[in-house]
This record gives sequence, C-alpha cells and structure tokens, in this order.
Amino acid sequence: MADSVVVEEAVETPQEAAQFTDINQEAPPPVEQPELETEQSFEVPDKFQGKSMEDVISSYENLEKELGRKGQEIGELRKLTDGILQQQLTTTQSGTEAQDDNTEDIDFFDDPDKAVSKAIENHPKFREFEEQQKVQAASATTTQLKSAHPDYLEVV
Repeated sequence: MADSVVVEEAVETPQEAAQFTDINQEAPPPVEQPELETEQSFEVPDKFQGKSMEDVISSYENLEKELGRKGQEIGELRKLTDGILQQQLTTTQSGTEAQDDNTEDIDFFDDPDKAVSKAIENHPKFREFEEQQKVQAASATTTQLKSAHPDYLEVV
C-alpha cells in the first residue's frame, strides 16, 4: 500500500488565539462627535417680536397674495409690451410695403408719360424746387398784404 501522509494543520497556541481575540478590544474607541443641538437657536426678527402666531400667519398670507398680484401684474405688462412691439413691427413692415408700392416701377414701354412724370416727381431736386416755390409764394403774399394793408398786424 502506498504510504499516505497526513498533514495536520497547525493548531494555534492559546497566546496566538488571545492575540486575535484582543483585536476588538485593542481597537481605538470611536471618536465621539459633538451632539448637534436638536433645536437650533432661532431668533425672532424685531418686526415679529410680541406678535401672536395668528398675526404672523396673517402677515405671511398677505405677503403671498401681494406676491401673486405683482406676478400677475408683471405678466400683464409683458403681454402689453409684446403687443406694442408686435404692432410696431407690423407698422414698419406695412410702411415698407407701402413705400415699395409707391416706388414700383412703371413700365416705360406701357405708359411712357406716366413713367417720366413719376420719375420727375420723385427726384430730390424737383422736391427741393417745389419747397422753394412754396416759400417764395408765401413771401410774395406777405409782401402784397403789407403793401395793400400796412396796418394788418395791428388789425389782426
């Protein structure tokens, strides 16, 4: 038969066993954290000193109502502002379209007289000339009035 070898595990000695059992005992004690106050110190603001809980609750409810009212007012003002801006945009766009209609080129070959008349009327020199004529006509009328009625300023 074959020789069998039995290996026995080493048995701990009582000192070794004591060494491992003392680990729990040797552990440093847990660091104690200072206890937090369960009740935080709270100071009542001066405006609430001497007021009952009902007064404070009433004050808070009024504050919430006022905040809601202000929020609603801001919303209405924003809508109004948006409306005004939208109106200005549409006005500028329609003004631009109207100018485009006025400056629409008239086909010279379809109606040459109308095309030439429009080109002359829209020319800046022609408009300046018309303004000068208006000023001269007013000046001539004033001169005529002075010669016919020298006391017109006193009468009127």
